[in-house]
Amino acid sequence: MSGAATEGVEPDGVEPDGVEPEGAEPDATAGQPAPTRRPRRQRSVTETLCSIALGLEAAVLFFVALVMFGLKLLDPALALGGGLGAIVLVSVVAGLQRYRWGQWLGWAVQLGLILLGLLLPVMFLVGALFAAFWAYCAIRGGQIDRMKAAAASAS
Repeated sequence: MSGAATEGVEPDGVEPDGVEPEGAEPDATAGQPAPTRRPRRQRSVTETLCSIALGLEAAVLFFVALVMFGLKLLDPALALGGGLGAIVLVSVVAGLQRYRWGQWLGWAVQLGLILLGLLLPVMFLVGALFAAFWAYCAIRGGQIDRMKAAAASAS
């Protein structure tokens, strides 16, 4: 487009003086209040941190499935299908972190990641590292949430 064709017209199609340009269709919602949206739920720090940890674990599970397939540790359908199932499970658990029982499911995921070491021994180490990361996220996130709640009640 040339600069002359859009000169003096705001990005939303309204000229600077508030008049719509010639040939513009009138807005059907003009003069009506904008629809109100429900406010977004405030996520706790614990929920956010634990969801991040589970998201990282889902990415690692993708590569674990590929390694198991490549090393022929399992039948290809089982390695890739089981990997996909594990990724979906971890992703669902990440979405359930708002609930207290979702946190417990997260601990079960950590145990499952460590137990993958029975099939691929390096996963004992990787699973233990992720379990430590999970514990840090759960503990430190809870501390931060309690500090935020105390600060909010003090003010």
